[in-house]
Amino acid sequence: MSTEPQPGISPPAPGPATGCVLAFVAGYVDVVGFISLFGLFTAHVTGNFIMIGVDVAGNAAGLLAKLLALPAFVLAVAATRLAEVRIGRTGRSPVAPLLLTEALLLALFVAASLHAAPVTDPAAPTAILAGMLASWPWASRTHCHGLRCWILVRPRS
Repeated sequence: MSTEPQPGISPPAPGPATGCVLAFVAGYVDVVGFISLFGLFTAHVTGNFIMIGVDVAGNAAGLLAKLLALPAFVLAVAATRLAEVRIGRTGRSPVAPLLLTEALLLALFVAASLHAAPVTDPAAPTAILAGMLASWPWASRTHCHGLRCWILVRPRS
């Protein structure tokens, strides 16, 4: 049987396993970021607001990275929206290019983390850069969900 796409027939959408894999990756990177970057939530910006309060009330280790996480997140959402619009103008689905961008950003996070290791100063520029690189992919995914990129896990009709 041929695996080439047939004219007029769209390829099958990935099933729920894709969503589970994406959720696992986000959770894994969030835990790694939280442990190695002094309490920075990379996949949950709202968690950083709680940690900012904790840092302001007591230990301020890593406060700068947490404060920069929100503007970095907003800029990443805006950049993702611009990319989505540009890709949409070509008539292609933005899902694959955005997921590829997410994978590349995660690879940059790994490279920056290895370069910064061991992180002993939460205010070190390399630690802050690693934290921002870890938070950008989740901003793009958040944007995708807002724009109904649920195509990844939608049931087949």
